[in-house]
Amino acid sequence: MVNPNEWPGSTFPGLWTDRYDASDELERRVHLGMIEAEDRHLYESFIALGFAVIPNAVPTALCQALSDEIHHAWKEGGSSFLSQSPGSQKLIPVTSDLDPKSMRIVDAHVASHATREILFSPRITKFLREIFAEQPLLFQSLTFERGSEQGFHQDTAYVVVDEPRKLAAAWVALEDVRAGSGELRYIPRSHRIPEFLFSGEFKHWSPERDGHDQHEEWNNHLITTAQQMELAEERFLPKMGDVLVWAADLIHGGSPVESNDLTRRSLVGHYCPASSRPNYFEFAPQQSNIVEHGEGRYSSYHFQINPSPLSGA
Repeated sequence: MVNPNEWPGSTFPGLWTDRYDASDELERRVHLGMIEAEDRHLYESFIALGFAVIPNAVPTALCQALSDEIHHAWKEGGSSFLSQSPGSQKLIPVTSDLDPKSMRIVDAHVASHATREILFSPRITKFLREIFAEQPLLFQSLTFERGSEQGFHQDTAYVVVDEPRKLAAAWVALEDVRAGSGELRYIPRSHRIPEFLFSGEFKHWSPERDGHDQHEEWNNHLITTAQQMELAEERFLPKMGDVLVWAADLIHGGSPVESNDLTRRSLVGHYCPASSRPNYFEFAPQQSNIVEHGEGRYSSYHFQINPSPLSGA
């Protein structure tokens, strides 16, 4: 007999939305008033498909303010922002001689008030609080000027927390996204595919421990399994302020950029429950400081921040 408290397809515990009885648990929470009935469809989508789209989640004026702030930094230079090219670990202060098309800004939520206001906007925070059943901890953010063209992947391979499936990401459109701009793509229901464990034990990939052959094996596993399950990709063409929240194991990536004239300005935040610990808290304890911000909390691996008094701490 299946234990409803178990998590299908994984050796690791997840969120309540991952349980066998997640749909029944959702109804219980709606009945008790823990989740508003008009929001039921968002949680139904997150449970069944591995993502939820929240239209108009962020005011367009706030999205425009951040878009302008980032554009000015790339044009005039902005030493408070750190940028990184895909695949590189090196961080470079944003300067006017860098090409924003091939760069991303890392952890802008530390330096930018607008970024924090977006990533902790009430509708995002409310959704995350419900699926985590506690405060969300924002521990990484990335901004993109263009589509990343990153291949299909699951965040659990690269974004590491102590309980790997207790993770979610919120992707925010900072402008109306147009086809051909390298739009976000994802595979609905792929968060339920059979689990791949690196070195037979780990959800995250370590180049030193696992090697590049295992990475290739994992990548093939994602694509082949999705095809065998007849799962098809979708592309996200949101309006400014729309948000897509995805589960830890949803397969997603960036579609090819078909027009170099198009931007795809966007912001993504990675969150875990406040009781969880991002991996960098262990190997870089000096970066484990946490700041409380409204209904959430944030930290950063790349910036030294001063902790704030935490309620209940």
